[in-house]
Amino acid sequence: ETILCKSILNEFVVKTNMEKPSYTVVQASGLLPMFVSSVVFNGVTYTGNAAKSKREAEQLAARKVIQTILERA
Repeated sequence: ETILCKSILNEFVVKTNMEKPSYTVVQASGLLPMFVSSVVFNGVTYTGNAAKSKREAEQLAARKVIQTILERA
């Protein structure tokens, strides 16, 4: 569930004493308002898929980080 991805990532950061992730959201051009978020986590930038809201875009970027962590585990 993407709704909880930022919370899960923040909890992981606290438990592992890592630096808090930094989010950037930009509005994509087009007819409908779409937003794309990037997050810097552990020195690496991850970009999520386009979303209809800034909040959802941040969740999708956090999800990308979580997926990467799980793939490496």
